[in-house]
Amino acid sequence: MTVNAHFDGKAIIPDEPLDMPPNQALILQIERVGPHEPAEESALAWIAANAVDSDALPTDLADQHDHYPLQAEPMDSAIQLYRGRPDKNWSLTDCLSFLVMERRRLTEALTTDGHFEQAGLRVMMLAQPPLGV
Repeated sequence: MTVNAHFDGKAIIPDEPLDMPPNQALILQIERVGPHEPAEESALAWIAANAVDSDALPTDLADQHDHYPLQAEPMDSAIQLYRGRPDKNWSLTDCLSFLVMERRRLTEALTTDGHFEQAGLRVMMLAQPPLGV
């Protein structure tokens, strides 16, 4: 069902009467109509625009990454976490990331994925980075 409505500052108000019982639970998908502010620059575009190209930096920082080859134990723990949280919409990759971060005592994630915040981590890119920084 498509319903035209407007936002009065506090609630979404249908523009015409609806044929449904009072207090009916609904799932809404909001789509703006008419002029609105232009889309914000993506976080990845901001990073690319503000990247530093310097001969003092190595061309590839992969040697500074931790590598976790697939092993049974962390994967079993990730599967257990995944199955134990059906109330969340976490992926198996999310769960494995949470476990690795917990074991490394990492508390911040450079991501736009709100699931990391649900898991109790500080998410660094949920908001757009300030321009010019």
